[in-house]
Amino acid sequence: MRSAKLTILAMSLMATACQGSILDLHPLNDLPAELVFADPALVEAFVNQAYGEGVRHGFWRRGDVCVDALSGDVRHTHWRGSKEFVTAATTADNGEAATAGLWGASYRVIRNINIFFANIESSAVDADRRAQLIAEMQFIRAWIYADLIRWYGGVPLIDEIFTTTDTHKFAALVRSSYDEVVARIVTDLDQAIPLLPPTDNNGKATQMAAMALKSRVLLYAASPLNNPSNDPGKWIAARDAAKAVVDAIADQTLHPSYAEVFLSTTSETLWARTFAGGTTGQGHSVNLANSPNGYNGWGGNNPLQGLVDAYDMSNGLPITDPNSGYNPQDPYLNRDPRFYATINHNGAMWKGRQIETFNGGLDTKEGPVQDWNGTHSGYYMRKFLRESEPVSETVPSTTPWPFFRKAGAYLNYAETLLALGDEINAKIWMNKTRARVGMPDITETGWPLVERYRQERRVELAFEEHRLFDILRWMIADQVLNTPAGGVTIVKDAAGLLSYDYTTKKPIPDRAFDATKHYRMPIPRSEIDKAPMLLQNPGYN
Repeated sequence: MRSAKLTILAMSLMATACQGSILDLHPLNDLPAELVFADPALVEAFVNQAYGEGVRHGFWRRGDVCVDALSGDVRHTHWRGSKEFVTAATTADNGEAATAGLWGASYRVIRNINIFFANIESSAVDADRRAQLIAEMQFIRAWIYADLIRWYGGVPLIDEIFTTTDTHKFAALVRSSYDEVVARIVTDLDQAIPLLPPTDNNGKATQMAAMALKSRVLLYAASPLNNPSNDPGKWIAARDAAKAVVDAIADQTLHPSYAEVFLSTTSETLWARTFAGGTTGQGHSVNLANSPNGYNGWGGNNPLQGLVDAYDMSNGLPITDPNSGYNPQDPYLNRDPRFYATINHNGAMWKGRQIETFNGGLDTKEGPVQDWNGTHSGYYMRKFLRESEPVSETVPSTTPWPFFRKAGAYLNYAETLLALGDEINAKIWMNKTRARVGMPDITETGWPLVERYRQERRVELAFEEHRLFDILRWMIADQVLNTPAGGVTIVKDAAGLLSYDYTTKKPIPDRAFDATKHYRMPIPRSEIDKAPMLLQNPGYN
C-alpha cells in the first residue's frame, strides 16, 4: 500500500426529493494512506472529497456565474477575474484569475485520485462497493480532464503520485495532445458507465451523468477548434454518444416550466449539484451576488445588449426582421418567454416591485441604495434567482446547479446531426426546446439553420457555462468579442415616459479578443517554471 499523508474531508450525504447532495465539509486530521484505506468510512470520505474539490459547479465562487462574464454575453459588475480576458490582456501571469486557479486545483485532485487507485484494491472496502467507487473516481478524473482541455487544450496525463521532492518528474513532464486526453476521458467513462447506478446515486456520479459528459467531450472534440480538418469520424462519434444519451431518457418531454428548471431539480434534470442550506450553511450566494442593488444585492452578472437582442419576438421572428413587431422604445414586449425567465430588465416585477434601471432609478449606480453595485448594462440576471429566498449574506441560497439537463442533451444531438447533414432530424430536436415555451418551429436550411441553432443554444442555455466554450470551439470568438459591448440607457421624463438609447452605454469600452492566442488559456507561469518541458500555448511568453 502506498504511503502518503492525506487530509480527509468528511462529507455527510443527505437526500433531497429529486437528488442527493455531497454536503458539509469538516476537516479531519492528516492521516497516512494505510490508515485511510484500512477504514471503509474514510475511503468513502476520501472519494467524497474528490467530488467536492474536483467537480466544480456554477455557484462555486459565492454564487457568481463568472464563466459567462468571459463569453461576450455578460459584464460582471466587479469583474471577478474576467477583465483581462475580455480586453485581450490575458497573460501567463494573470490567466488563472479567469479560471480561478483551475490548473493547480485540478492536479491536486488528480494526485489524490492516483493515491486512490494505488491503494483501493488492497483496501478494506468490499468488492462490490469497491467496484462502484472505482467507477466514481474514473468519472471524477474524466470530469477534471474534460474541464482542463476546454480551457487549455492538451494537458499532461499524470498517473504517478508526485511529491514536492520529485523535481526530476516535474522536469520531464510533457503535455499529451488534445486527442490523447479525449481518448483517456472516453476510456474512463466507458469503463465507469456499466458500474454506476443508472440515474440515482445520492447526488454522485450516475450512468446518465457519465454518458452526458462523454457526449459533451466528443462534441467539443469534433468542433472546428479541435477538429480543423473536419474529420467526419469525430462527428459520427459525437453523434453516437449524443444519441445514446437521448435514447436513455425514458420521458423525452421537457419540464413544462422553463423558469422552474433552474429553481429546483425537475423531471428535466439529468444530473445536478443540490444544496441543503438551513443550519448546515451548505449553499451559495447566487441571490446576493446577482440581485439588483436596489434590493441590497451585488448586481453581479449584467447581461449585455447582444444577449438581450438574441431573444426572438414571441412570433418567432428576430427583432431585426421588419415584420417582427419589435419596437425599440418598448423593447421587452412580446419576446420569447425564456427572456423573462432569464433577464431582469427595467419594469420587470421582482420581489414586490418593478425593477428600475432608468437613469437615477433604485437599481442603478446612481440610485440611493448601493451605488457601488449597480448594473453597467441596464440589465440583471434572473435565471437561478428565487424570489422567495432573501438577499442575504447570512442565509445561503439553495438553487441547484444543473450540470446536465434534457434540453442541453437535445441540442447537443441536434448539432451533431447538423454537422453530418441531417437537417430534418436536427430541426426536430432543436424545436423541442422551442415548443416547451410556445415558440414557433425553426424552418431554415443550410447556413441560416446553423446560425439559428447557435442562437437557440445561446438563449436556451444562457448563464449555464456553455456560451464561452461554444464561441471558442466554433472559432467565432474573434467575431463576437471584437465588437463593442452594448447596454441600454433609459431616461424617464417628468411625465413618466421612458426613452431607450442603445448607443451611449458601453459596459466594456475596450473589449477585444486576440485570435492568435486567446482560443486557449495560458498555462500558469508558475507551472512552467516547475515543469519547463510543458510547452506554453501559442502567443504567450
